[in-house]
Amino acid sequence: MASINRWTVVLSAVLAHRAVAQCPGNVIEMADDAVNGADLAQVLSLWGSCGACAADLNDDGQVNGADIAIVLSNWGPCPAGLGSVEPASGSYLGGTTVYLYGERFLSTTAVRFGGVPAATFEVLTSSTIRAITPQGLTGPAAVTVTTAAGDAVLKGGFTFEPALAQSVSPTTVSVLGGATITVFGQHLGEATGLRVGGIACGGFVRVSASELRAVVPASIPSTVDVQVDHPAGALVLDDALTYGSGSVPAWATLLEAEPNPQVVTSPALRDAIRATGLAWRVLDAGTQVEMLLVPPGTFVMGCSSGDGNCQSNESPAHQVTITSPFYLARRELTQDQWVAVMGYNPSDFGGWLYPGSGNRPVEKVSWDMAQEFMSSTGMRLPTEAEWEMACRAGTSTPTYLPGVQIGQMAWMGTNNGSPGAATWGTKQVGQLLPNSLGLHDMLGNVWEWCQDRGGAYAAVAQTNPTGPSTGGTRVLRGGNWFNIAPVVRCSTRFDTVPSDADIIGAGVRPARSP
Repeated sequence: MASINRWTVVLSAVLAHRAVAQCPGNVIEMADDAVNGADLAQVLSLWGSCGACAADLNDDGQVNGADIAIVLSNWGPCPAGLGSVEPASGSYLGGTTVYLYGERFLSTTAVRFGGVPAATFEVLTSSTIRAITPQGLTGPAAVTVTTAAGDAVLKGGFTFEPALAQSVSPTTVSVLGGATITVFGQHLGEATGLRVGGIACGGFVRVSASELRAVVPASIPSTVDVQVDHPAGALVLDDALTYGSGSVPAWATLLEAEPNPQVVTSPALRDAIRATGLAWRVLDAGTQVEMLLVPPGTFVMGCSSGDGNCQSNESPAHQVTITSPFYLARRELTQDQWVAVMGYNPSDFGGWLYPGSGNRPVEKVSWDMAQEFMSSTGMRLPTEAEWEMACRAGTSTPTYLPGVQIGQMAWMGTNNGSPGAATWGTKQVGQLLPNSLGLHDMLGNVWEWCQDRGGAYAAVAQTNPTGPSTGGTRVLRGGNWFNIAPVVRCSTRFDTVPSDADIIGAGVRPARSP
């Protein structure tokens, strides 16, 4: 009985072994996985009739010379069997740790992926090998384990994956730039940078092998490619990022993204505003000053053709191009807005004697005082060229509403009553007709300071002029509440020393860059 039980165990072990991989002649599972004298001895010990025993290698019911022939013809190490690789894929750059599962690995001398030797390998057990993949060609590759008995091959056992950029988030950003985007993909650990629309991003960070981050530059409204710079070559996501319209500057809150056609009456100006990608109407968060976008453009600065009221300092008329959009206050800065920042009111027409004085323009403001306000708020004065382009709003006539009576757009001497009358002085802002950009009181009510020094014009075309580099005066534009009509024109210029706080009717209209 003991002998029967012993051979039952042996037979079970052999049959179990055969279920995994065949090794003809290997009658007894040995630690060295070889067909050798032990197997031959087992055949001889069971010589004769043998129903379904392990030593009957040809299954003819007899243990005899035929079985000995099988042992002798397969003498030596048993071949390894390779069943699976986990994980079954990794970077084409190599470096992936994988486990090979199979049998008879103890005599392993080499492991190859697609014919390329593994970076390293270690035989952990007779059925497990740990290896690190080499760099390889993208796609499926055969995995080969070489042992004393030869090669065990698993076709397509491992796939070398390419580096891929797969998606970007967010997919829409502001034209102002500064947004952080994240690119997701695989095997991005070797990436060296990100580009949007061909322009390099700043602040590039490799978060992980599957995640990259960077800060986008400014742009125009458009849909652009996102590109990962990578040793494998450019990884491109076509048309993956949109610079959207209606972008709001960080200092502002949105009032209206799209230009209102009832306010911006010129289709050309509406198109120019949209082309910037910026919101049309915003509120400066710090001062609550409402601001409108002035798009870039080209215009003729100076005396309008046929204007018989021009003074010598308005000539020669010359072409000016402003290349960047800017925001300009929709109305002249009010007394309440000034006091909220500066804490005092310099105005003549302030206090209880003047109804609604808080909403009248602040006046008796020097250029130096205006600079203090701008420094405190992050705002600025417009350049003289910016002011005139905004005032004209696409027109080339002496006033910005051709064919409309001047008194319908500007508070001036002829519609302001007489000295001593209740109507005399400045008026609450925004009551008369605006220009085609929606800007009120660009003419009349109060003079408006510009950033430029006073000086003569040159005849040559200019781009983004900022006035003379030297000089002791600063420029005011637009006329005020008691000027006569020939003064209240788009091209009228006046300059005085920046410390002059005694100018009757001098105020400010803040500007701000996006």
